[in-house]
Amino acid sequence: MTPFFFEPGRNCSILSSADEAAALVDARCYYRAVHRALRDARHHVLMTGWQFHTDVELLRGPDRPDDGSPTALLDLMLACLEARPELTIHVLAWDYSSVFALERQWFQGLRFGEQHPRLHFSWDTHLPSGASHHQKIVVVDGCYAFTGGMDVCQARWDTREHRLDDPMRCSPYGRACKAYHDVQTFVSGEVVRHLEGLFAARWLANTGHVLDLPARALRPAPLADELLGPEALPLPEGAIAVAETLIPPHGPLRDGKTEIRDLYGDMVRAAESFIYIENQYFTSRSLTEAFVERLADETRPRLSIVIVMPEGGDTPKEKVALGDAQAFALAAILEASERHGHACRICYTGKVDDTGEVSPTFIHSKLMVVDDRLLTIGSANATNRSFGLDDEVNLAWRAETDDARLRIAAFRGSLLAEHAGDLDPRPWLDGAAMVSRVDEAVADPARCLHRLVIPESKGRDPIVSVFTDPQRPVSGELMEERLDEAWEEIVDDPWWSSRWEVKGGGVADTPSDEARS
Repeated sequence: MTPFFFEPGRNCSILSSADEAAALVDARCYYRAVHRALRDARHHVLMTGWQFHTDVELLRGPDRPDDGSPTALLDLMLACLEARPELTIHVLAWDYSSVFALERQWFQGLRFGEQHPRLHFSWDTHLPSGASHHQKIVVVDGCYAFTGGMDVCQARWDTREHRLDDPMRCSPYGRACKAYHDVQTFVSGEVVRHLEGLFAARWLANTGHVLDLPARALRPAPLADELLGPEALPLPEGAIAVAETLIPPHGPLRDGKTEIRDLYGDMVRAAESFIYIENQYFTSRSLTEAFVERLADETRPRLSIVIVMPEGGDTPKEKVALGDAQAFALAAILEASERHGHACRICYTGKVDDTGEVSPTFIHSKLMVVDDRLLTIGSANATNRSFGLDDEVNLAWRAETDDARLRIAAFRGSLLAEHAGDLDPRPWLDGAAMVSRVDEAVADPARCLHRLVIPESKGRDPIVSVFTDPQRPVSGELMEERLDEAWEEIVDDPWWSSRWEVKGGGVADTPSDEARS
């Protein structure tokens, strides 16, 4: 594998460095870190995300402080601002589509923006048509940052045990929430300046105001162990890449960035032994093509592939919007694996109750590990829109030392042990044995991994794809052209037409029955 895997301007924006890096698994760990970070902040806190909730409790149950100090997000922000006159907090949230109105806290502009003169809030509207602001970044004093898949909002909190009935897993108003799994990263060092710059650029684009930030971090970052606690999982220090999806609202698309799409494809093509993926969705045409290309290469070693996903969509509209396209993509990968002698398992995770019913844990994380040498964690789903429309940010590592590979292996093993319901991650450290370990876990009803059945797909509907999972911006004047392009893409492209049956204006996919199971 070439040491020049990362190519700034193609599969990443910049190759930087981290003094320390760690993974925070599930929201209990991350929300505790956010609470500590706000209390630790001295000069500025920058927070951006897909959504926020002012009343979300960051500390719950035994984590609550004995002194009665604030634990809800907004209350904590206000207390920190009152205690430190030099502190400012900026919050940037996606100005969401009306489709999500019933799932969001209303009047956030008033709730955040009218509370304190040094608490600044803005909606992010500087996006191409049909896109969403999906980056999740928190920067503290320019010296450390968090980024990954997690928003600080309701219905996300959970522990790594994902208990069947956890009274702490509830909304700010007491409504019980489902089990939820996600991953966020912590980084300190030079890379933080780039993440801070991403926030500053979006703040300027949306408000017209330049953030008054110091040229350098005001102080050294606290040690990860002290800030995060023992639950954080160390990741490799040193070289780290930042990859983005960023499409300008105006101007030519070539001025945008689709680095995460190329990063994922490059990682799959580089695989020599195994691939491990966690993702909320899998509909990306480019990633499916990368998999089929790698799996069909008879000159390369056979791969072990494990993909962990949700048992179903987060909401009914997600199932309608992405279900058929996802089933088609996953069936194509399973079929190619079977045909060329690779081993692929697609699973979901969930606790089994006393009646034998499975209560699934919703997978919201977005990460991929290849051979314990390549790792990416970020905000990007494995969808067309995350790779070519929504703004996203991922971090990526290439392990250059045995210690770095061991850290990635320990992280991956810890995740698999969590999903299987195992206390000991050591049996999961051998990536090449992942598939056999998964098969053992799936066969044992006392454990928590389950084979995901891929439903029969009606195919990738070109019209639905244009509206729900486009690969590039959609606007009214271009809609007819885009629909024509989507149809021609299916009919004329040899790769896709070989997997579709086209009859009289209708399209049906034809993956094998074996692949679907």
